[in-house]
Amino acid sequence: MISNDSISEISPATLDITGLYPDEDYTAGGLVASKILLSENLLKKAKIEKIVLHGKATNRGTLVDSDITLDDLENYGPDANGNVVIAKSAWNTLTYLTGMTVYFQRISDSIPLADAADDGNCYVQIHGTPTTERDITPHGVLKTAYSFGEHDQTALDQTVEDTVTLNVSKVLPELKASVHAIRKDGTEASAVQSVRYDKNGIAYPVYPTLAVPNRSETEQTWYQFLLTNNSRSTSSHALLQVNMDSVGNAPTDCLKDIEGFDTRKIVLNGIGDGRAAAIEKIELFDWDNTTYTADTEANIVPSLTVGSDALTADADGNVTYTVPDTIQRLRSVRIIFSRIYGNTDLDNLKEMNLKLYGSTDWVGDLKASARFEVIGSINEASKTASKATMQVAKTNLVITPSANRPKRTRPATRA
Repeated sequence: MISNDSISEISPATLDITGLYPDEDYTAGGLVASKILLSENLLKKAKIEKIVLHGKATNRGTLVDSDITLDDLENYGPDANGNVVIAKSAWNTLTYLTGMTVYFQRISDSIPLADAADDGNCYVQIHGTPTTERDITPHGVLKTAYSFGEHDQTALDQTVEDTVTLNVSKVLPELKASVHAIRKDGTEASAVQSVRYDKNGIAYPVYPTLAVPNRSETEQTWYQFLLTNNSRSTSSHALLQVNMDSVGNAPTDCLKDIEGFDTRKIVLNGIGDGRAAAIEKIELFDWDNTTYTADTEANIVPSLTVGSDALTADADGNVTYTVPDTIQRLRSVRIIFSRIYGNTDLDNLKEMNLKLYGSTDWVGDLKASARFEVIGSINEASKTASKATMQVAKTNLVITPSANRPKRTRPATRA
């Protein structure tokens, strides 16, 4: 908001607005602008020469500075309240809108500052959607520009500035595991994560365990992890990682198979605009690749990376990916989301389901553990985890010994 309590007008001046992306870390998210609004009273009390939009554009895979000059605001007609609205299409060549500068020919004298909610104020608004969990701190600087030509008048210039903090509400994920199997009669058996309470009334999770048959077909047994976001906030990059904890040990001469659950199909539900999430890539780690446990991204080296082009969602928001034979036995899968969308209706949360189908060509407990986090977030509430177990029944062979004495045959008697 702009005010001038002097009896003199300001001529000329600039208003700089920056700080839409915390620490200029663009991939970590910020305020994704959707429109810019110039109030009716600002247009009446000030004469704007031009507006320069500042941003970053992608040039051959590299972000470079890029400006867009709007010097004819008549192209942006007033709305019903007399405000000028600059739509997002004005900067559609920018990958990120990072700020703006308004160049005033003059600002009238005697402009009072009313209550912040008063529509009669002179103001510039940037509307948008936060895509970060960090607080966003746009910074505004209003400065006179008395210098002209070769006349340096910077000593006479006056500057006022202020910062506003957008306290972004955090993504609040919940991850719930379940295990599923199709029985011989065609019915589905399942076990779902639940909640119990200790003697002090404190809740704790009960992770699912399900008895499943050995040597199941791929479509007959699967782990499922249901992700919801109990928040109106949208995150930028997020990670859902599932480790097949039962997978390991190299095959030997006498035992050709690698231990553990053999994942062969990955299905995600709830993908796409208007749904729960948008997917960027999937990283697969074979049985002998343990780099998924590394502390730094630089040391994590997937056996195979599947980009978004190969992960197109169908009309119902489902993505299906078949694990290739080059992955002998999947040990870990990392799913990187470009967005986890917020919910306007917190009573009806959007759901993202991850299903991992495979064969139980092994015995014992086949465990899978999952964790979710918003990448780069310092908010512990944006992290969650779960796990599930398939109990593969061992073959129950029984040998019953017995001892039999053969009958003796008496020799025939001569008559």
